[in-house]
Amino acid sequence: MRSLRTLIAFCIVALFALTAVGPMAAPRAQAEQATADEPSASEVSQRVKLRVSIPGKAYSRERVIEELRDEKRKIREAGQAGVEILDAEVDAEYARMARRMDLSVSELTETLAQEGVGPDTIKHLLRANLAWQRYQKERQQAR
Repeated sequence: MRSLRTLIAFCIVALFALTAVGPMAAPRAQAEQATADEPSASEVSQRVKLRVSIPGKAYSRERVIEELRDEKRKIREAGQAGVEILDAEVDAEYARMARRMDLSVSELTETLAQEGVGPDTIKHLLRANLAWQRYQKERQQAR
């Protein structure tokens, strides 16, 4: 079986391969949403643990915070446009991720837990990716 760090690295690379960097909100809009988009200490802690588990990748705490803010912004903007991602969709994507890694959902969850990372850390990232992709697709179709 692959090493734990290799599996987690694969997981993160797969997630970010799905993520398209979207346009940043205008400075005024960012200021208005600063509080809503501010990650909790727990979210930051979990994401830092996840990032530390990836060999060869250096992430500062500030970069992790910006990443979480961006995800929250994407979820918020997509939601304002009427895009809703159900928990079942996120769970299904989490299961697909596990299958791509030749793991069961429980094995993926256990692998993450060994690094001190809860499944909600990955699921938040999945939710943001799904919401942003659907939002972008709907915007393209509306044109």
